[in-house]
Amino acid sequence: DLSAMVQALGVGANIYLGNPNVKTDAACVVVSGAIVNNTGYSTIPVTFKSSGSSAFTNGTIISFSFMFTGLTDGSVTNAKLADMAQSTIKGRASGAGTGAPVDLTEAQTRAIIDVKGADVASATALPVIADGNYFDVTGTATVTSIDTVAIGAAITLQFSGILILTHHATNLILPTAANITTQAGDVVKFVEYAAADWRCVSYERADGTALVGGAGGGDVTGPGSAVDENIAVFNSTTGKIIKDGLINKSAIVANTAKTTNATHTGEVTGSGVLTVDPTAISNKSSVTAAATDTILIGDASDSNNLKKVTAQSIADLGSGGGGGSGIANTYTFDTT
Repeated sequence: DLSAMVQALGVGANIYLGNPNVKTDAACVVVSGAIVNNTGYSTIPVTFKSSGSSAFTNGTIISFSFMFTGLTDGSVTNAKLADMAQSTIKGRASGAGTGAPVDLTEAQTRAIIDVKGADVASATALPVIADGNYFDVTGTATVTSIDTVAIGAAITLQFSGILILTHHATNLILPTAANITTQAGDVVKFVEYAAADWRCVSYERADGTALVGGAGGGDVTGPGSAVDENIAVFNSTTGKIIKDGLINKSAIVANTAKTTNATHTGEVTGSGVLTVDPTAISNKSSVTAAATDTILIGDASDSNNLKKVTAQSIADLGSGGGGGSGIANTYTFDTT
């Protein structure tokens, strides 16, 4: 029984010759045929005969070999493959060269499938197209939504400039439920969790700063470094980003950071000591003074500092000042 002989060689249990073809000549006996699993049919004994002779007897030594000609297409099932760890994909890592398939990590898989798409111009509804999953976003238009790609799709956006991502409770869910003002080089990842509804799952500032402050730190962010005691000013109109104002506190104390005085012209002239031109008075119309009108004077008792007095008090001086009954006559002041 040739089948029993094959098993005795240790080729494997339940391995038999199916429909063997026997060719004999004076020198050897050649048996060819497919080696198949015996499931479902019986063993077929094979009798060897040399050309022109009777059957081989017990003890006859024969020699034969097996030649593997390849697997039939589609004959290997998933169950026959080696077990894989969960959350892995079988393939070849980027840069690993040609070789046997291996179980890829998430990072290795992402390096293969992440594809740079065409640049996308910023718009109210960001028009992401399906030619990749990594896009540079140009322009400064405010973004309030992202066009649908497919539920479960993940995209990564890198911004080339400053624009505003507007938080929405369903269309565009952002961290801390607040708008984000981008900086050039910022990178954000979105996942489409429902049709045309996107959630930000990660955001990285180009300068490495946190998107929001830590516990107790508020939500104001600033540059990665600063000059000691420089004054901080707001960067943009969100009220959440500050930058170096480039003015040091010491300069303000010394008043060296003030703006140069403007040179005034007209009725009041000068850039340091100001001079009132006579026309400031002479060009005005004459008026009949009332008791409550006020007049500017230099107070001799106070180093000639400017003070105001009422027309009534001037009238009192003219009448001796001794508790007169007020302005009894009409006074006209001629300023020519």
